[in-house]
Parts: sequence; C-alpha cells; structure tokens
Amino acid sequence: MINQAIELKAEGLLRDSNTFSYPIKVEECAKYLKLPISELDIEDEISGFLAIKDKESIIGVNMKHHINRKRFTIAHELGHFILHKNENPLFIDKNESNVIAIYNRDEKSSRGEILKEKEANSFAAALLMPKKLIKEAIENSINKNNILSLIDELARKFEVSQHAMSIRLSDLGYSDYTNAF
Repeated sequence: MINQAIELKAEGLLRDSNTFSYPIKVEECAKYLKLPISELDIEDEISGFLAIKDKESIIGVNMKHHINRKRFTIAHELGHFILHKNENPLFIDKNESNVIAIYNRDEKSSRGEILKEKEANSFAAALLMPKKLIKEAIENSINKNNILSLIDELARKFEVSQHAMSIRLSDLGYSDYTNAF
C-alpha cells in the first residue's frame, strides 16, 4: 500500500474518533475501534501485539516500555488492524477449535524489514504525527532555525521519541531534519 493511502486511512481514523489535536489520544482511537488495550509483562524485545480471534481483538503492550514507545506500539497495532486484519497474520496459534491470529511488534518491526511492518510503522507515524498538525506546529515554533531544538520540541508536543519525529519530518519532506537523530 502506498504511503498516501496509509496517510488517508490514519487521517480518517483521527477524524472519525474525534482525536485530531496533539498529543494524539491513541487510546481513544483504539476505543473508537472497540479494541481493548492491555499492558502486559512480556519479553523486552516484544513491544506489543494485536491478537484477533473470530470477531474479538485486543492490543497487548509491553508494560515495561517507555510511554512514548507504548503509544507508538498501540498506533502500530492499530495500523495492522486497519490495514491488514483480513490478510495473513505473522503468527497463528491454533488450539483445538480456537484460532488466534497474532501480529506482533518486535525489533524487526522497528527496523521495518517486513512490508506489513513498514506499512504499520507508516500508519503509526501518520496517526501520531499528522501532516497538518506537524506543519502547524513548525509554523508556530520559535525553534524553526534550530533543527535539534525543533525536533525535541515537536517530539515533546506529540509525545513521540525524537528519533520517530526526525524520521517523520524527513518522510514529510522536511529534508533539513533528516538523520538528526
């Protein structure tokens, strides 16, 4: 799926869930989709997962991770739900008559080595850092001429990591901010 389509799907969820101000209330987006979120004590290398069983779904998030990472993980799993829920999952657990489809976010997801993971990462970035709100925040910033200060300011406002903000700014064409982190 091309990034423009992903951007539109993220914007649609923000509009439909009435959460179009920063920091994006990602939990409200999940609530709108009737997706419960559960913080779990899971292995450090797993950030979270989306489990789908029949018509029931849940997002699991690593309780030990930083709040910004949890927010990105929830947005990432929302991306899987919206973009991929009718496709083959990364893992299927079959137990007797129960079939559970699971999408999980781990180190490979962070690096974007799998197309579905890249798409879910793009969705998460578009959801947490909408293009329109980023543009407005940059226009209103007193740090426009200081790249590192601007990235830090925007990351705090949008409650994402500086690294995620740097990548998002680059993806949106603000080339001066590429590889700042």
